[in-house]
Amino acid sequence: WQWVNVVIVCQLPWIANYLGLALLTLSAADHNLPLSMLEYASLNQLFLHLDPHTALYPLASEINLFHFWSLGLVATAVHRCLHVSWFASIVFAAIPYAMLAVAWAGIA
Repeated sequence: WQWVNVVIVCQLPWIANYLGLALLTLSAADHNLPLSMLEYASLNQLFLHLDPHTALYPLASEINLFHFWSLGLVATAVHRCLHVSWFASIVFAAIPYAMLAVAWAGIA
């Protein structure tokens, strides 16, 4: 049951992301929201403000704060459940993100 609890806790950032998106949509004055609002917590929306024609725009728009929160929760769970070092926990938690980044770079 411990791993079931870990999986549930590690999904909390995504639940918060979708609740935030729902609140943002419901509180909008106009129902015609731009598609960029779907990425309201992305690095691009919050910090970088890159132009859509910039090469890093797709990557900066896809990485959001909820990825980092999820990564931290997974690393903490691996550290506490498997009793491995923090470095190994972070590497283990980052493997799926690294694999997707490599695949994305290969396609682009």
